Amino acid sequence: MTVLFVIGGIIIIQIIVMLVIIIVLWRVLNRQLVELAIEKFELFSKDGWTQEQNQLEVIVASNIDKVFEQKLVKAVQKKLNKPVSIAVKQDRSIKGGMIMYLKNGTVIDYSLRSRLKESGLLGKFFGSS
Repeated sequence: MTVLFVIGGIIIIQIIVMLVIIIVLWRVLNRQLVELAIEKFELFSKDGWTQEQNQLEVIVASNIDKVFEQKLVKAVQKKLNKPVSIAVKQDRSIKGGMIMYLKNGTVIDYSLRSRLKESGLLGKFFGSS
């Protein structure tokens, strides 16, 4: 009987450790995707932006860290040489990462959903959408 309790305890501990590892890896991946989106924005030309355009819409899966938000604001203001407001919206369906909608019609999509879709794994893990 005690052997079953020990084996059950070991299995429960392994499940908990596995869940912690999955959560940590998801957070690391989410941060990396946000960093990549910001870096990609820095590569875009500002030619398509007009003087009136001073807002950037950002979609994230979960709350964005203030550090990343400030980094994004600095990158946008440096690129456009003017103050810019950033509207951050939450959409859990993107699973992680970030999507930026520039007012000139450009979309920078570094969401986990789009990465999985491109790899063909979206339907396997999250259903087809």
